[in-house]
Amino acid sequence: MNQSRRLRRRSGILALAAALLLLSPLTANVAKAVSYCTPGPGDRPEPGLQGAVLLEERTAPGGFQGHWCGARLVGAHNLFDRGSYGDTQLIRHCAYSSMRDPSDLTKPTTGVVVMDVSVPSQPKDIQVLRTPAMLRAYSAFEIQGNTMIGAYKDFGPERHQSVGHL
Repeated sequence: MNQSRRLRRRSGILALAAALLLLSPLTANVAKAVSYCTPGPGDRPEPGLQGAVLLEERTAPGGFQGHWCGARLVGAHNLFDRGSYGDTQLIRHCAYSSMRDPSDLTKPTTGVVVMDVSVPSQPKDIQVLRTPAMLRAYSAFEIQGNTMIGAYKDFGPERHQSVGHL
């Protein structure tokens, strides 16, 4: 008799688990995004699910302006108005900013801009790295430890990569 009770009890638990599993998609419509930021003056927090951009925001005059909450501009560098941005990596007081899809590889501002950011409100450009990989370092641009790695896919027969120690 004990064995039949255990079997019925296990069957009941399995049936309850199966019912919960089958009914869980019905609760997805009531899921809400949680924000841990209390918006202040000038903030533009995300209105819906994290990462979602509404159609009206994407098609607004001037393009999508972004969302932020609790972030304030400290300093900026226009990166020579190159029109494209790849990635920024930091090490100590230097920032390295790559560009995406450069249209003119011969321009002296094409490459990775090195900036002194020891005074964050006043970043100063130091030089532009122009090795073959730094010219198009948007697809793989990383600094790990004292090593900077930049690589890209040229869609041609050659592959370029550059590794430098900082």
